[in-house]
Amino acid sequence: MTIDLLNTTDRTTKISKTVTNVQAGITGEMRHSFNELSPVFELSITPSTLSGANYLYCHDTGKYYFITKTYPNKSFMIVECHEDVLMSYASQILALNCIVSRASKLWNLYLQDSSRQTQQNQNTYIKEFPNAFDGLSYILTTTGSYQNVEEVSE
Repeated sequence: MTIDLLNTTDRTTKISKTVTNVQAGITGEMRHSFNELSPVFELSITPSTLSGANYLYCHDTGKYYFITKTYPNKSFMIVECHEDVLMSYASQILALNCIVSRASKLWNLYLQDSSRQTQQNQNTYIKEFPNAFDGLSYILTTTGSYQNVEEVSE
């Protein structure tokens, strides 16, 4: 199994992280009690090789992992990790064409969101038509914002 030790200073919620290479092409094995989201690697390196590394990429699984804990064991290092699913599947996530119902910025007020407070007001304007309609009644309904309505001078 080939592993690259990396370093990132990006926040964990960022999809495409900027990484710097600490050590590439390290050989190692994955522990038999394999947990897909939190694997444990046995790497044939010294503790000093891990200094500055907080992230790794496993070529065999094709996934990125945050390093959560490290400790020496005989002639190798045991590295506990947690998968970074955002970086591992970044190309697939960014290729999605979807409507995002919740965002930290740029809200879409037409989508219902219980965490955003909005106010709904009904505005009724009665305007007389310049020419009367004989014996018929018409109701004109519009939607939109009052900022978009031009004032009609009579």
